Amino acid sequence: MTVKDRAIQVLEAALGEKGVAHSKRVAAVFTGHLEIVALLHDVVEDSDVTVEKITVEFGEAVGAAVDALTRKPFPVETYAAYIDRLAQTPAAVKVKLADIHDHLYGELAAPKETLLARYKKAQKVLLAIEKA
Repeated sequence: MTVKDRAIQVLEAALGEKGVAHSKRVAAVFTGHLEIVALLHDVVEDSDVTVEKITVEFGEAVGAAVDALTRKPFPVETYAAYIDRLAQTPAAVKVKLADIHDHLYGELAAPKETLLARYKKAQKVLLAIEKA
């Protein structure tokens, strides 16, 4: 079994069909470890899979990026604080930009007005960081 196949297996077990479709769309623009990070980017936040499990199974680089992409629940971490923390991890920035793009423009895109504003603000911040 390839690393990608194993990541999809973990994704399917953790999130079900809806999570798989979104994560596969996000991952489609990447190869290598970024593809694995993209496949797993919502797994910790939306299931009982831990960063430790991801790190053991997929390595430190993937685990660190998934950890950066995992928002801590409010009030522990605001969305702005999450984006600031995530911005310290280049792989997480790339995957989050693809994630936001899918939420804004993907085949199922229809974000609420409050989410639309938050996504566009985060996208602007992260694009500036990526270009720096």
